[in-house]
Amino acid sequence: MSELYDIFLENSHTARQEKILLNFNYRIVERLVKNLNHSSKNNIEILEIGVGKGYFAKACNTYSERNDKKINFSALDRNKAMLDNIKKYNKAIKTYQGELQNLTIKPKNKFDIVYCAFVVEHLSSGQEIYELINNIKKILNDGGLIVFFTPNALSQKFEFYNIDYTHQYPTTARNVAMAFYDCGINDVTCLKVNGLCTYKNFDNPFLRILHKFIFSFYSYKLFAFLASPFYKVPLYRLNNFFYQAYCFFKEENLMFIARK
Repeated sequence: MSELYDIFLENSHTARQEKILLNFNYRIVERLVKNLNHSSKNNIEILEIGVGKGYFAKACNTYSERNDKKINFSALDRNKAMLDNIKKYNKAIKTYQGELQNLTIKPKNKFDIVYCAFVVEHLSSGQEIYELINNIKKILNDGGLIVFFTPNALSQKFEFYNIDYTHQYPTTARNVAMAFYDCGINDVTCLKVNGLCTYKNFDNPFLRILHKFIFSFYSYKLFAFLASPFYKVPLYRLNNFFYQAYCFFKEENLMFIARK
């Protein structure tokens, strides 16, 4: 019997797309390690909630290989196949299978970073986000980071629901930040990120605005219509090139970095 989200694991990316995603995740890891107050630590404990295809896990492993800091990576997901998949990057990865609403894991050491990419928008309410943050605080070191990567529902508008059939809570900079504040976390930074860009300083305001201006002229519906005489993949197929281009280069996302 298939599990929820099996379709995302089974829908493979091209080699070029994989390179983009791996580069992007590596730069996120670099940014987060640099942001730690206790960045002098040689062993950094990271928990990822919602592992997807495992690009963040691989980026953490690559970071450990390239730097003098070792990342001890752990993962939580409801989907066993996804947890099994990331073991190919590092057999030492600790995995936990369970639901966010029942975050009852008891790690040997508390975490320095808890990273959730494209997770909280799948929760049913803001109250569940509030409960998730409070649960994460229990397993996070003082000065540690909670990182949420979410769609920006204000800019995506109805694409927020179109992009994923399990999206429920429309995430914005304001409503997610409010959940952190209500949990007693006031050191919150929210970065706007255009798609899954790969330039090194992906949070540079000038580059972000320039990128947004260039791709403001792109419409996946228009390009798909113009290409329809020779490109027959419908927009509702997961491998449609024009919709994938929208996801990679145009959709606006938010990256919250909150310090306990």
